[in-house]
Amino acid sequence: MDVIAAYRIFVRLAERGSFSAVARELQQSQPTVSRRLAELEDYLGSKLISRTTRSLSLTDEGQEFLAKAREILRLVDDAEQSVGARAQALSGRLRIFAPVSLGRVVLAPLLCRFLEKHPDIEADLLLSDQPVDLVESGIDVALSVGFPRRRSDRARKLGDVPLVLCGSPELIRDHGTPRRIDQISNLPAVVFIGPDMVHDNWRLERGAEIREIVPDARLRSDSSEAVLAALVESAGIGLVPLWLVQDAIKQGKLWRLLPQWTGGVLPIHLAYPESRTPNARARAFIDALTKSLKGDKLFV
Repeated sequence: MDVIAAYRIFVRLAERGSFSAVARELQQSQPTVSRRLAELEDYLGSKLISRTTRSLSLTDEGQEFLAKAREILRLVDDAEQSVGARAQALSGRLRIFAPVSLGRVVLAPLLCRFLEKHPDIEADLLLSDQPVDLVESGIDVALSVGFPRRRSDRARKLGDVPLVLCGSPELIRDHGTPRRIDQISNLPAVVFIGPDMVHDNWRLERGAEIREIVPDARLRSDSSEAVLAALVESAGIGLVPLWLVQDAIKQGKLWRLLPQWTGGVLPIHLAYPESRTPNARARAFIDALTKSLKGDKLFV
């Protein structure tokens, strides 16, 4: 049995959740994929995956083995990447994580250009507004809004993104254009309740002047995309990161309000697990990301 090939099949089954999808990806028959998993389970003496007619799930032993298998494959890929012809052309799989809107606006276009430049690299782009454990999820590189919460994660600051006030033209026509900061609390608000945003009060700054505003939160959501949709649909005004609304502002779907005031800034960090050194693929992507974001108008 080719142990490394079996490890790769197991990891992809865990990530894709489908024998047929992995068979297509690896250009193998589904019975072959099933047989190689069975050989691995016999080799290890443990059941790794429970399979039904509609789905598959990892057993407790499979969950424990997954992180170790990923680390072994990472070491194998690093070793292969460092010598011979493979040192000249990057290849293998790269797993990247980011908050939803930041991933959509900033990361996805950059990743597409990166993959075009490196055709032998494959990527998993995982987007969520909820934090993840980089080690358990097998993440190579992550974009983090605010500061990484886990001491086990290493981080590099990429820049600061301003929080801006905005609302739809229809909402402003119905409620009137706010001319002073104290009028903000009279307008309905859409509030993002993710872990990196202030929930109860909006802290607004104009130079050295600071004001605390209690928004009239008609709608709260832990989804940045839901917040954007609600703002465009005139559910309220929002204090949100510039990257979330920049396209809507350019298209006239949202207006920026009291532009001399901001909600301060959100630091954006690039993070990766401290327990392992980034592989060659990750290092190349980190370099591309850092160069791309230099001078980006999203940052202040």
